Amino acid sequence: MIGDFNTYISFDISLSCIKLINTFLWRQKGKMSEKKKKSNQRPLTPYQNERLYRAVSRLLNMGDFKSNEEAKKFVLNKAKGRSLEEIMDLTEWDLSEKAQTLAYKAMESEDEAGSLELALKAQQLQDIVETRPYMRALECLTYFLRAEGRFKEAIAQAEEMLELNPEDYHNIRDLLLGMYLETGDKKSARELIEKYPKEIMVTFIWGRALESYLSGKPEEAAKLIKKATSKNAHVLDLLTGRKKYSPEHKKYYSPGDKIEAAQCAEEMGPAWKKHPEAMRWLAHLS
Repeated sequence: MIGDFNTYISFDISLSCIKLINTFLWRQKGKMSEKKKKSNQRPLTPYQNERLYRAVSRLLNMGDFKSNEEAKKFVLNKAKGRSLEEIMDLTEWDLSEKAQTLAYKAMESEDEAGSLELALKAQQLQDIVETRPYMRALECLTYFLRAEGRFKEAIAQAEEMLELNPEDYHNIRDLLLGMYLETGDKKSARELIEKYPKEIMVTFIWGRALESYLSGKPEEAAKLIKKATSKNAHVLDLLTGRKKYSPEHKKYYSPGDKIEAAQCAEEMGPAWKKHPEAMRWLAHLS
């Protein structure tokens, strides 16, 4: 029977096990240069690392260990020489874990139609057993519905996410505001802005600026653009087409950098381009 010791060590050794398993996986891919071996760079994406953490946690629940070293040895012996998928298959999955894995695959896929199909399957598997995988599946589904031009469904999913999680840890409000504005729903856009009056992230501010302009308040819109530009000077060039961006590097960013600007352009750019008069005004303003 698993005792309190195992509950404790699941937190104590999981991170060290994951670090070592990451090294195994990196070497198996043949990508670890001597320089990278000495760095703290991880070979897996944040989504993959989360999957690995869940797998390690399940492995730790398989035995009644007497020490940290015993538990660590057990996990590493199980994982060494195996791929991430093989490690994931070492233990039984529940429905929520299967749903989360489908959501991960959807997010990592470059095939939009296939990604949407995976996201729908992830949602169908959910019985709201765990909040996190369910919300991850909804997030993934929302993005791919929008990419397929199915705005009514994408907006409904985003609205459901905000209803379930008003704090919006997934930051879905940026995408939702962009979709409202892209589809011409100024009323819903205004209501969303009023719901998050203190939002300071650059994408949301660009959405506020567009809503202000469309509502006949160009001076207010200009002030918001000035505020947004002070937070990230790269966005204006991307929105006006003076510079291009590579969408494959948009997921992980820091405030003010070019990757944040690229994400802003992807989430809010279509809404601006949907309104040619706003784009002409923006070009003149800049």
